[in-house]
Amino acid sequence: MDFIQKGFVGKNKSWMYILTMLVIFIAIQFASIPLVIAAFFEVDGDMEKFEKAAESSFMDIGMNSNLFLFLMIFTFMIALLALFLCVRYIHKKKFISIITSRDKVDWNRILYAFALWGIISVVAIFVGMYLSPEDYTWNFKPLPFFTLVFVSFVFLPFQTSSEELIFRGYLMQGFGTLVKNRWFPLIITSVIFGLLHGMNPEVEKLGYILMAVSYTHLRAHE
Repeated sequence: MDFIQKGFVGKNKSWMYILTMLVIFIAIQFASIPLVIAAFFEVDGDMEKFEKAAESSFMDIGMNSNLFLFLMIFTFMIALLALFLCVRYIHKKKFISIITSRDKVDWNRILYAFALWGIISVVAIFVGMYLSPEDYTWNFKPLPFFTLVFVSFVFLPFQTSSEELIFRGYLMQGFGTLVKNRWFPLIITSVIFGLLHGMNPEVEKLGYILMAVSYTHLRAHE
């Protein structure tokens, strides 16, 4: 069954999609409370410093980078939980229906994609080091490094999965059931995804062309 067609399974009233997105938004706000509290204690209750940090990034106040990363990812974990509950109990669907049109997740394809992008990233880094060695500094510190590796491998998938499932899964199927074609859902979710990530630090550093290549990707029809 085509992935978009899979969206017609279950209950698909427009208000259900609006309600789900509202629930996810509210869930993220509540999940942000631990980050806000941690930042508040980091500045010892200084509201002026706190407000300045809130306007840019709490990293600017000297918060431990791994703690900051985990608390940021925690908001995505709660968003993913909210999405799961809404799909199961509002739309009356199996959660796997917004992941794949198959009966089960094809982990071999996921591992293949992971390995492929991993190889490309490693090659790009070494090419960059060869062409511009002055841009790289060796600052290896075992404890922060392995803590980051642990957080990245265990918790970072929650962030990437929540974003992909909300935009490339849930909303793509939602727009598909609304307009009943494949191209509009693909284009509109890519545009929304790109706009929401347009202010990310990596986009500012690497440019919008890279963002277009990395973020506006096609999802293969299964």
